[in-house]
Amino acid sequence: MHDIHTHLYWHTYDSDRDAVITRALAAGVGKMFVVGCTVEESRQAIALAEKYRDVYASVGIHPQEFVDEESVKKLDGAVGTLRVLAQHKKVIAVGECGLEYFSHDPAKPITDEQKMWQQRGFLAQMKLAIELRLPLIVHARGEMGVNAVYEDLHEILRRE
Repeated sequence: MHDIHTHLYWHTYDSDRDAVITRALAAGVGKMFVVGCTVEESRQAIALAEKYRDVYASVGIHPQEFVDEESVKKLDGAVGTLRVLAQHKKVIAVGECGLEYFSHDPAKPITDEQKMWQQRGFLAQMKLAIELRLPLIVHARGEMGVNAVYEDLHEILRRE
């Protein structure tokens, strides 16, 4: 059994991270994948993978990071950094990337412009995964009962 989606770099694990990993491995988890959601968290995921034999990392930028035009302008540099990080021997995938059309604030729904920025971020990381011949860890979440996020995701995957 493998745990293919953890965020063990989160501060909530600071007091017992070693114990959590030790318990998981003792309980039969053979491998654990620590998923990066920002460039910095991708670095932290790699650091954890270096520390533990059965822990591996992914590098990526979560769609919630693409909040405005400025964040998309930084995309080329960020993807360049991910490309370098992905060369590490314990990096097994690109992601967590994808589309996040869910808003935690009902008064501020995700705009069409924000969806466009997320799509650009996802596409850039998807192309990186193809270039590096790595699997892609895809995140997709939308409003309950609305399929727009899945339709957009399917169209991007189909097209690319």
